[in-house]
Amino acid sequence: MWSIDEILRKDNFNDLSKNDLLDIILILRNDLKYYKYRKDANHEQVAATISSLKSQLEQKTVEVVKIKQSNDNIRNKVMRPLTILERIKGRIDLKN
Repeated sequence: MWSIDEILRKDNFNDLSKNDLLDIILILRNDLKYYKYRKDANHEQVAATISSLKSQLEQKTVEVVKIKQSNDNIRNKVMRPLTILERIKGRIDLKN
């Protein structure tokens, strides 16, 4: 039975029989399948990480927009000019 290291270190395959060459081909084919599987698994893991990070980013963006709207509403309520009714009731003008 051949190992991958032995196959990669061998330079001349002329002295091998057909059965040995077929064994080498099968070993290399299986190793290639395993390599593709590892590569695909890594790609899927990275894609899952990217999608989760994108969803977190979208959530944070929505939170930021809500907080900005809340801040704008509070600022508009505090900084707006007083109405006549508020002046009559004696509300303090925060601008002066």
